[in-house]
Amino acid sequence: MAEIFAATGLVLAAGISAIASILVAKLRTENTTRYDAALEGLVRNGAYLDGIASDLSKNATRYDAALEGLVRNGARLEGIASDLSEVKADVTYTKKAHDRHIEWHIEGKKPR
Repeated sequence: MAEIFAATGLVLAAGISAIASILVAKLRTENTTRYDAALEGLVRNGAYLDGIASDLSKNATRYDAALEGLVRNGARLEGIASDLSEVKADVTYTKKAHDRHIEWHIEGKKPR
């Protein structure tokens, strides 16, 4: 009888070991599948983020070019403002000279 129990114990142990091996293999397969899916998701997200970074870089280049244009326009506007100041000073001087000339005529003086 002891031999039957020993043989039965060995069979049970072998069966439990086989079932454990199957369960471990199944878990490894499930985990590998989950990890593979997660890795594919990370790769997709990486490509998406790379696209965003590329777009940001292009936009930064465009913004830099626009800023340089604004700086050039600002310099041009400063030059125009300077020219306008000179013209304003000339117009003011001419107006004052004209007003003095008109007053000279009003006072009754005749031109030479």
